[in-house]
Amino acid sequence: MAEDFQNKKIKELESELELKKKEVSNHLDRIEYLEDAIMEIEETLSKKSNKSGDPLLKFQIKELERKYRELKDRMGYIRVENVKLRSELEKLKTNASSSSIRIVTQNSLSNQAILSIAKDIVYIEMIRHFFLL
Repeated sequence: MAEDFQNKKIKELESELELKKKEVSNHLDRIEYLEDAIMEIEETLSKKSNKSGDPLLKFQIKELERKYRELKDRMGYIRVENVKLRSELEKLKTNASSSSIRIVTQNSLSNQAILSIAKDIVYIEMIRHFFLL
């Protein structure tokens, strides 16, 4: 009985070991791919740095990055506010069954504003990737 349990445990551990070996192999392949990509990017950047860049283009990129950071900050505040409102809603749902008072909270940003911010972030991210590659 004890030997069967030990044999079963050994087989389970061997199968887990095989899975881990496959995962490590996949990760090593991914690392190799990423290293190649990094070398290509470094080559591209070194070629681009030798050429004189357009100062207007550099200024526009810096402005887009600044706007991107601002939008990310705003999205962070929106997420925090969303979590707070959800917790308040949960409290209201639990209290609604015991109380007849209804409290309504109003979101400071509409869905339109949130969608606009999300679209701006996607646009800036696309431009940023375009200029970095």
